Formats: sequence, structure tokens, C-alpha cells
Amino acid sequence: VLVLGGISQSHAAAVAYISNCGSSMSFLNGYGNTVTDVSESGLTLSSLSGYNAVIAQSNCQFVNPTNIGNVLADFADDGGRVILTEFVFQGMWALGGRIMTDGYSPFTIDPNSDGYFISSNLGNILDSGNSLLTGLNTANIVTDYQALVGLDSTATLVAQWDSSRGAIAYNAARNVVGLNLFDPNVSVDTQRLLANAISTNLSSTSVPEPGSLALLGLGLAGLGFSRRKSAC
Repeated sequence: VLVLGGISQSHAAAVAYISNCGSSMSFLNGYGNTVTDVSESGLTLSSLSGYNAVIAQSNCQFVNPTNIGNVLADFADDGGRVILTEFVFQGMWALGGRIMTDGYSPFTIDPNSDGYFISSNLGNILDSGNSLLTGLNTANIVTDYQALVGLDSTATLVAQWDSSRGAIAYNAARNVVGLNLFDPNVSVDTQRLLANAISTNLSSTSVPEPGSLALLGLGLAGLGFSRRKSAC
């Protein structure tokens, strides 16, 4: 079912879900996917054999974030789709390893250990024709938590939250999608965004307008509205 740059939208995907206290991804079964919880304990590339995509999410600290990140990078190198969501971008809850190095994760880690509770809808959409947004009412894509992420130099930014923080980005060369959100169950269109992140062909996404990196940098300036996230 894999094609160059992603998964053909005409086929269902076998999805591995690696999480520590994350929210349920069972809704993805309704989009024709088969989602299986996969433990981080003893995780190897062989553990992900037979899966087309992997979603990583955290709400508690991973026991071995470096190993998970290395295995996810290996999975991406082998052509599998990797989707990273909150809190893998943030402080003590972040992933480590190669998946968070240059050229893999579209978003760079927010080093702050505090959680940001900012109820947001999508704001600035830099690439409205991007296939990650296909079939979505973008006004209904929402999140409560988001990290103060940076953007990897090789990544393409698709949209920002109305807080001006990066929301949706991808790295087509490595087949990795970054969604700076937690709990897609907050709206149907947020759920559909996760489904698109699994299935869309990143090599066929449209090219964003010049200056998207500058817009992200300007948007991050001066942000300080936050609320502490309790550590698990």
C-alpha cells in the first residue's frame, strides 16, 4: 500500500500507535485504518514490521525516548510514514533520538518543561491547497495544547494556529508529518487531519508561498501566554 512519499489514499493503512498516556486514536478505524497500540518497551524496527504508519504521542514521559526516536527514524528511512503530535515536541515529554534531529521531525523541540494551554483554531494557512487539508473545514481544526515549536530547515509549514505557533508541517524527503496538537478527538475535522496525515502522498503536496519560514519566526515572537502542564 505504500507509494513514493506516502500511502496511497485508495488503500487502508495498518497504523502503530506509540503513546504514553496519550489520547485514543480508535477513531482512525472509521477511516478504513487498523490502529494497534504498540508498547515502547523493547521497541525495535522489527516491532513495526507490517505497519504502514506510526503515530507517536505523549502525555507522560517516555521511559526511553531516545530509543523510540531512533526506531522511528529507521522506520521513516525504510519508507514508512511517521506522524508526530504533542507532547513529543516539548520539554520533559519530548522524544529524543534521530527522529528529532535535522531532516526528520518538521518541528524542533520546545525546551521549556511547561505545558501551554491555548485553545486555538487554525489561523494563518500558508498552503491552502495542500493535500493534508483535503476535505477539511479548516475553521474546525482545533487544539487545547500546543508547544512553542521551531521549524526544521528542511520542513514545509502548512498552517499556524491563531496563536501564530506552527500547527501543521511535513518533511517530504523523510516522510514525516508534524502536528503540533494534542487530542484530535476535540473535533471531527481535527480527526480527519490525522487521517489525512496517514494517507496523503507528501510528494504531491503543493508548494507553499515563499516566506513561510519568516512568517513562523515573526509569529513566535512575543508569545508568553501559558499554563503549566502537570508532569506524570
